[in-house]
Amino acid sequence: MIVRYDMISVYKMGIDEHPQKHMRDLGYNFINSIGEPMGDCWFFELDKKYETLPSFLKESGYTFN
Repeated sequence: MIVRYDMISVYKMGIDEHPQKHMRDLGYNFINSIGEPMGDCWFFELDKKYETLPSFLKESGYTFN
């Protein structure tokens, strides 16, 4: 499962952690990740499909090369 981590939403929530650390702190295990500064986001390839996601994470069609 690949998700888009929205940096703007997280900032508005008052979270000031690096996205990779924040995802680990939340208990998400990821295989791959990449920051996309032009889109104010990160993409994470998660180890499994999660049924419910926080508002700042959206399932994405992004592909890692």
